Amino acid sequence: MIQMTLFINGSDMKKKLFGQILRILISVMMMTGIFYHSYDILRAKFASNEAYDGSNFRSLPKDSIDIIVLGSSHAQYSFVPSFMYQDTGLYSYVLGSACQQMSVSYQMLKEALKTQSPEMVIIEIYTVTPAKEECDADGCIVLASYQMTGQERKETLDLLPEEKATSYYNTFINEHNNWKNIEDLRIFLQNSHADSKNNFGYVYNSYHQSKNNWYPNIYEDEEYADSHISESDLNAINNIYSLCQEKDIDLLLYMVPHENISEEDQTVRYELWKWAEERGIKYQDYVKDCEDIYYHIKLHGDGYHSFLNGAALITDNLAKFIMDNYEFSSHEVNETIEKALKANENLYMLEVLRTEHNPEIYLRRLHNYDGTIIFRYNAWEQLLGNSFIKKLKDLGISTDFDSYHDYFAIIKDGEIIAESEDDLSYVDEIGHEYDISSKEIWVDGRLIDGDDPLSIVIFNEDFSDYVIKHTQRVEPSWDNDSHKYWERDYNRFYALDED
Repeated sequence: MIQMTLFINGSDMKKKLFGQILRILISVMMMTGIFYHSYDILRAKFASNEAYDGSNFRSLPKDSIDIIVLGSSHAQYSFVPSFMYQDTGLYSYVLGSACQQMSVSYQMLKEALKTQSPEMVIIEIYTVTPAKEECDADGCIVLASYQMTGQERKETLDLLPEEKATSYYNTFINEHNNWKNIEDLRIFLQNSHADSKNNFGYVYNSYHQSKNNWYPNIYEDEEYADSHISESDLNAINNIYSLCQEKDIDLLLYMVPHENISEEDQTVRYELWKWAEERGIKYQDYVKDCEDIYYHIKLHGDGYHSFLNGAALITDNLAKFIMDNYEFSSHEVNETIEKALKANENLYMLEVLRTEHNPEIYLRRLHNYDGTIIFRYNAWEQLLGNSFIKKLKDLGISTDFDSYHDYFAIIKDGEIIAESEDDLSYVDEIGHEYDISSKEIWVDGRLIDGDDPLSIVIFNEDFSDYVIKHTQRVEPSWDNDSHKYWERDYNRFYALDED
């Protein structure tokens, strides 16, 4: 009896232990399965920058984006959605990636169409040219794939050699085992995006560069050298065109100026323009037209990528071209998107004004600035050209700018709130105190500027930062490219022209 009881108890214990082990295994399998299949949702919380960007795009309200921009980093650095909104009222998003091949752009477009129904697709065509060999790498394909899901992600990875593609199919395994193989791939989102703004795919690039040694785009305009679009790129661009036709989407191409474009690059560019013309597709060739839009290397870009002020030039020109040539019928106002775009617009505008050296463009941008501007004109010390005076009057300034009367003004949100030909003291509705004379500019007890003949001061919203453009009483140098007088300090310009 005792032996039988021990036997039964031992058998029960084994069954109980087996049951516990089985329950643990089932729990682990369930948790693993849940985590594995929900990873596309979770990945935005701790995955790479590119995974974050893709999730950010998919989180936009469905069918809210009017324009999708595709291309390499040249697109990411040259197109500013907040400025496109400022100029047109349209919502745009840059789904770019490092050295994005046309075949990757095709997959990216298919990914975008899962949640959006844009009326226009814009492609920057740098990676069609042989210049792409300077950046083309397997890692660029992998990083681009992180912005995608499902079949589009798999087909993008299939562009890699088979063995490598297989190792990247599983996002979870890839980001925890293979991430070290990819340059600049950061797993933990909070380390790299904690201070990011919702910039709609634009990559912010600002550099305070003086005007010294800036020059137009350098290229040999050789249209018929023996170089052609690769077969894979041609197939991909044809696929993009067919998909756009199927979805009734307008396709627009453009190319950003960059340094030392080769003869082969030129020829391939012209071949693509010919392909576009045969299909009625419009394009903007800023390599050829860089001087017409005042885009100069080292001033608006570092040789490859645009600075913020260069991106503003490109975006503004694209916006004008779009408004002159296309109609958008399905745009719907979305307050959430507009709030984000306006926040970026105000954030970027001050920096654009800080780094813009061309007086004509600078004054034009002041029209779009929602903030406080101080203007001071010391009549006996400063001569202004007629075209410069006209642009100042476009701001609402009514003085004749003669050589006998000084002029001081405070402009807020496009309206003059105080002006005088004598020393001006003023307190605005918020409580900011201004004291402006021919000798000094004081704001809230701070000395902002001395006795420069002409001064324009622009403040940000909370007056924590400001930008000054002003002239000096020294002989200016003549700039043959812009036909304006310039002073060597980038923060000081001469607004004198030939008249």
